[in-house]
Amino acid sequence: MNRYAQLKEELAVLRRKLGVELPDWLIFLPSSAGSPSFIIRACRYLESFRARIEGAGEHLWLDCDHDRVTRVFQITKFKVIRGAVCCSGQFTDSRYREAFKGVSPENSIFMGDFDLCVESTKGIPPNHTIVADLPAAARDAKNVFGLVGAVCLDWEPGYGRSGIFRLK
Repeated sequence: MNRYAQLKEELAVLRRKLGVELPDWLIFLPSSAGSPSFIIRACRYLESFRARIEGAGEHLWLDCDHDRVTRVFQITKFKVIRGAVCCSGQFTDSRYREAFKGVSPENSIFMGDFDLCVESTKGIPPNHTIVADLPAAARDAKNVFGLVGAVCLDWEPGYGRSGIFRLK
């Protein structure tokens, strides 16, 4: 990375810390993932989960193409926007933002609520990735505390591509 790019990245980090820059918002679960009731309950569950993880001193995060290692996006909030569960936060590197195709949630995150877990399986696209599809290094990853899904950079997201937006 050249010096200019490094300084630009450091400036972006400082702006986010100072609250000068608005966070990015990503569609975590599209409206097609389930009924409106499911979307609302899923968002409440995810926001509660986020608060518990942050209470333990960690953050929720999305990895790179389900590698379960590379932290690509740190989540700061979940909210229902236009019938979809969206998450706000920051990309850990601007290159990830530029290559973003969409989010692929980890289905296991709903294991703490049996009804949500069952309903979450109804909206899963037929081309979804399962643990057996992952490389051995990803399946055996140990430091996954707070991991809730992936940012698709090289892979195609199961629910389809989505954009990045900012709320004012």
